[in-house]
Amino acid sequence: MSPKVIYVDRNDSTGRYLNSPKNGDAFYTFGWAGIMAREFKKENPDYLVECWKADSRISSVFTKEISDVLFRVYPGAHTPYLGILSTSLKKNLKIELKTSKDLIVNISSCNHMLFYRIALILKNHPLIIQHHGETTTEFDFKYRTGILRKLKALFLHSLERKAFCNVDVFFGLDIRIKDSLPSSFTGKFIQQTLGVDEKMFFPLDKEKSKKEIGLDPMMNYCLFVGRLDYTKRADMLIEAWNRVKDKFPKWRMIIAGNIPNMPLEDFARKSGILIYGKILQTELYKYLSAANVYILANYKGIHTFGGVGLLSIQSLFCETPVIGATVRNFPTDIQNDVGIYTETIDQLTQALESVLSQNKTFFSLREKAIPFYSWSAISRKTRQEYDNLLLKYKKNELH
Repeated sequence: MSPKVIYVDRNDSTGRYLNSPKNGDAFYTFGWAGIMAREFKKENPDYLVECWKADSRISSVFTKEISDVLFRVYPGAHTPYLGILSTSLKKNLKIELKTSKDLIVNISSCNHMLFYRIALILKNHPLIIQHHGETTTEFDFKYRTGILRKLKALFLHSLERKAFCNVDVFFGLDIRIKDSLPSSFTGKFIQQTLGVDEKMFFPLDKEKSKKEIGLDPMMNYCLFVGRLDYTKRADMLIEAWNRVKDKFPKWRMIIAGNIPNMPLEDFARKSGILIYGKILQTELYKYLSAANVYILANYKGIHTFGGVGLLSIQSLFCETPVIGATVRNFPTDIQNDVGIYTETIDQLTQALESVLSQNKTFFSLREKAIPFYSWSAISRKTRQEYDNLLLKYKKNELH
């Protein structure tokens, strides 16, 4: 019998994303688990792959096969502070555990009730967590402010400790999350993010890409993709830009992907920054190719473990170097060759001056990034962990 992996996730029901039943296949595929399931299946056709989700907007189970992956969306109930609970998903997983011999469960995120409830029934089965930048209750209790947040963390702490007893592998976005994992976790920590589609993100000629998106081909551009709020420290980015912009009249700053009425929008406009709204994924490579440098200054608060950031990797695939705290999460083999690590506003300012003055140059970025971040590379590493876990559990059965 072929081995099977079930990716487990939740559908966001806030209306922020196009992932409702009326949105067609996106209802099933939207989100990291849907992407991981399809990409893993593409590279590993001998595995049976399913993706199960919980959704508080439905009252019956939805099922559809897409790209050779079986998607199941189960009804759930949203609870304040705890997220979605799905009795039917848990019930069907129990049945699956009895009928599927070589089964692996890969759950997206570790800070929600769906994870806690499922992890507790997987004591004798391989369990993997794919981290998405979230914090743990140990971190929240120590560092987050507000009595309600601390009480929530305290309430969930014992559940988190019990759940992590059954986790075999933790794929973390940020190496620093290791220090905030519960002591009950004795499994394997691997730093790993999602892969990048080489066919979707590829370099264009700089001048050609600038013309395509309406930029002056004679100018150079810094780029940040995100909202004009404090989540990814756009405030730090704007302040650093204000420090250097007068020295480099042939450079401009672009902030793309903003939505209206963000708190830093006026600050950005007064700083002479070009502001763009949402950009389609299919068009993003043009902006990354047109830019001479991509900047992700830092993360703030509960987003502190955001890791390397997919946009930073996509930037490298388009031959554009990266500046910011995110660089610390690149492999040490290539870290100094693909960007400049900065933590403070002074370091960011210094890095900008170095790149804008062309004292620091980069080359062959795509070639250096692909062995670590292409979907084939990510799937290959993931497959190795899956196979090792199945072998481990088979040996345990014999003893």
